Amino acid sequence: MAGKVLPITLDELQAALDGADPPTPDDVSITLDGRRLDSKEAVLAWLAVVEADVAAGRLVTLDDGSQI
Repeated sequence: MAGKVLPITLDELQAALDGADPPTPDDVSITLDGRRLDSKEAVLAWLAVVEADVAAGRLVTLDDGSQI
């Protein structure tokens, strides 16, 4: 099971979130190419790039290595 993330229930997710420390300013997603998704605008810009790649038929590599 190493390396696999299994689906969890909403109750398990809530329990994990309840026990977590509060977020810090550096708690942001970072894309494989190093872009920091630290604002709504940054996320929307990144999604526009992904959408354009998909529309153009270019493969998009996901974090797990799979491609769409």
